[in-house]
Amino acid sequence: MGESYGRWQLGNDTELMQYIPTINVACGFHAGDPHVMWRTMETAARAGVEVGAHVALPDILGFGRRPMVISSADLRDYVIYQTGALLGFARGRRLDRSCQAPRSAIRYVRGQRRLRDVAAGRR
Repeated sequence: MGESYGRWQLGNDTELMQYIPTINVACGFHAGDPHVMWRTMETAARAGVEVGAHVALPDILGFGRRPMVISSADLRDYVIYQTGALLGFARGRRLDRSCQAPRSAIRYVRGQRRLRDVAAGRR
């Protein structure tokens, strides 16, 4: 949810929120922007929907799907930054954050690290 950006509109978040109990909101790295995040949080509050962070790698052009070589510290900081943004908007709307969903490229990075760790006997 909240994957629109600027004047570009993606999906019909308002209508969908009538049918689902929980959403993950794009936090600006793969889609969304501060204004879209705020509107998405407003809509979620009105619909009584629980919210979570949909964190991603900084990849607007690739919609968060392109693999990137990043350090563990970078990954940590990206997740904290985006989750913090969502928490700020959630507090502004008096919503509780309930979940977090990483974008596909983050899952890919984590998976590659696990494979290297297992291969090196560090699991």
